[in-house]
Amino acid sequence: MTPRPHLPDGQPGFRPGTSGLDLLRNLRNAAATIADDARRVRVVSHAIPSAAAHLAPLVRAGINVDPAYFLVGPQQDVVANYVLTINAINFGSGWHPHLAKDPGSSGSRTMMRRIRDFMYANGPFDASMLARIEPAEIATILGQSMAVPVGDLMTHYARSLNQLGRWLLASHDGSAVTAIEASHRSAANLVAALAEMPSYQDAAETRGTWIPFLKRAQLTAADLAVALDGNGLGEFDDLHELTVFADNLVPHVLRLLGVLEFDDLAVRRIDAGELLDPGSEFEIEMRAGAVAATERLVAAVSALGTPCAAYQLDYVLWQLGQAPEYKSVPRPRIRSTFY
Repeated sequence: MTPRPHLPDGQPGFRPGTSGLDLLRNLRNAAATIADDARRVRVVSHAIPSAAAHLAPLVRAGINVDPAYFLVGPQQDVVANYVLTINAINFGSGWHPHLAKDPGSSGSRTMMRRIRDFMYANGPFDASMLARIEPAEIATILGQSMAVPVGDLMTHYARSLNQLGRWLLASHDGSAVTAIEASHRSAANLVAALAEMPSYQDAAETRGTWIPFLKRAQLTAADLAVALDGNGLGEFDDLHELTVFADNLVPHVLRLLGVLEFDDLAVRRIDAGELLDPGSEFEIEMRAGAVAATERLVAAVSALGTPCAAYQLDYVLWQLGQAPEYKSVPRPRIRSTFY
């Protein structure tokens, strides 16, 4: 039997002896509970069939990462290093409007491209470098200022990279390859291993229900699988156990598809460009609603004859979110270090 890594003491809810598979099942169950009892976000059941019909051809087209901003190639160790590094800082959408971006590019794509370009010029990130990198250093790599508010995001980035570097050095001989191989081809194992770091302990509690969203930990496993075409370090036997990677963009796309409905107060604040509160009732219901709605969409798309998993649907929804008709509508903005 493949060993399953267990979580140490950390954020409340992350208990020793909890496996990655247990966490993902807890996530699905908690999302359904929260969505059923939600006060501010509603899953629109009658919109599921039409949305599924719209999404099914996009799922059939498959997932491709764009080499214009994502590092791909035959060197699995380099791709693994890139995926771990970029997902350590794959958050901060609430700060993105203030970033210095590449022309015509989103904040996330700009960060991906600049990390990729740094690696092309300098090679993979050394774990020791990650463990000690300073905010001003990562700001320089990413072409950003240390002025407020972007400087605050760079400080968060440096802290997350420091944790990644220390984790690699302490548990995996400083090697991204070793860290991934320790998952024994289990995405759930990799999720649990990454959640040993506080910066990956993405969870919340509302009305007595604890929910481990684990957005970036799950995305790391999926990115490896997609970037490496399911081979070598990208081969996982349980990708179907992953949920959608709940952030602010996926719920936005689901709302425009008619699958999620936000209450009037949230819509007014979003349309006004106001920053919403991380950990608020609305934010938790929004993310939980996205997970619950996507589970139903996965079943509906599959029923149309297109085999589908939640992680595949996430890439489709994220790609839709880059289109002008989705970008032209204000999306929820939250300054969170988890997405």
